[in-house]
Amino acid sequence: MGKHKKHGHSRHKKILKRLGWTVLTVALLLIIGVWAWKSPIVQSRVQASFGNNAAYQKKEYNKQRSLAKAKYGKQSGSDDCQRLLMNTTQRLMNWSH
Repeated sequence: MGKHKKHGHSRHKKILKRLGWTVLTVALLLIIGVWAWKSPIVQSRVQASFGNNAAYQKKEYNKQRSLAKAKYGKQSGSDDCQRLLMNTTQRLMNWSH
């Protein structure tokens, strides 16, 4: 009988297995990277680190302000305080006369 190689394809299988895991890892990292880049948290961190911070803060302030208006109504807290102060002043003026 001639020489018979045992496991003749094992090297080929190892290369394919390593290549498959590498492709899977790269694809997974790309998917996680795209998901993270689309995330508003990651975008805000990147913007705060490298971008125009004043513009980002203004945008965030307006967003929070609109959320507060939607939750609590159209008048802000400072308007309520001013109205209360005016009413109290009116009462004091009327009381003293």
